[in-house]
Amino acid sequence: MKRCHVLSLAWILFFGLLFSTVTGCARSEKDLPDHSDPNTNLSDVQEDNGEGGVDFPFFKSFQVMDEQAEVIVTGTLSNYLGIHAVELSDELSLDYHIYEISVGKSLKGEYDSGDVFKLKVLASEPGAGAANLLQKDYQTYLFYLSIYDDSPVTLLSPDQAIVAVDSLGDIHYTQMAHRYIQEGEATGLSEEAMASIFS
Repeated sequence: MKRCHVLSLAWILFFGLLFSTVTGCARSEKDLPDHSDPNTNLSDVQEDNGEGGVDFPFFKSFQVMDEQAEVIVTGTLSNYLGIHAVELSDELSLDYHIYEISVGKSLKGEYDSGDVFKLKVLASEPGAGAANLLQKDYQTYLFYLSIYDDSPVTLLSPDQAIVAVDSLGDIHYTQMAHRYIQEGEATGLSEEAMASIFS
């Protein structure tokens, strides 16, 4: 009888250790980016770990961002409201630049031409490229956005979800997005797409 209890205890310990190892290594679902569109090829969306352990998606093409973004608009910067701490959860608060954006053309989602919304951009390295583009005097911008009920709108990706167009019609990406395109890791916007977006 004692031998039976020892073997049972050994099996319980073994399975307990196995379970804790597997669940300890697994990421919780809330930590994963939402790729709920069943038509999206997940190999086209990857995670890029940013500052503070926050995961940001990396997109191989603008077509994939078209599918994933809740809102796509062109717009201009109407006001800069400074840097503010935004509480993302009970445990995490990050500093963001807050901008007011005036919508030029709505391509997807809830905004109409002339609407103004608040946009938050990380005030740290992952957001530096987007903040840099917004600080320059470009004619218009293209935004791929995610909407939240309790905080300002955010870019779908801090490196890729913003494109600037200057007065000559030249396209400007963040430095990181430009590097992805140059190295063939991602594709840029086609001329046809730009013509239809900014016409």
